Amino acid sequence: HLYWRPMKGGAGWDHPYTVVRARRMLLASSTRWQIVMGEWSLGGYGTYIKKLNKTALHNWYRDFGRAQIQAYEQHSMGWIYWAYKTIYKKAPWNYREMCEHGRLPGCTNGFSYRTVDWWSNHPCEFAYLDNTFMGNPCGNKGIKETFV
Repeated sequence: HLYWRPMKGGAGWDHPYTVVRARRMLLASSTRWQIVMGEWSLGGYGTYIKKLNKTALHNWYRDFGRAQIQAYEQHSMGWIYWAYKTIYKKAPWNYREMCEHGRLPGCTNGFSYRTVDWWSNHPCEFAYLDNTFMGNPCGNKGIKETFV
């Protein structure tokens, strides 16, 4: 698990910095780990998130999901979401509901999965959030394919 624990003003107060910091940590050793990321979700709690209006909260969840999927699909062999469907409404660990609300790919127009054959595609194919790989813009001819 990767848990985004509350710090200072609660989870999310420094969200952009936290994502960058976590990404650097995850990418420090190699480009593709021979692991599957298990039981992740859009769970993020704290005073920062509670203060967001409906649109800002939707965007926060969507970007948080894209950042995680990008990291897991670019640098591992895949991922498993916490739960497909739960009895709890609007729960961030409920994939089906988060997907139907456009916060995760696969259920709405304009936000779909890339290719399933990750092994034959450059990690830039999975740049859901910021169109980069290892800090380099995708489409940059200087990016080398270095898979583990």
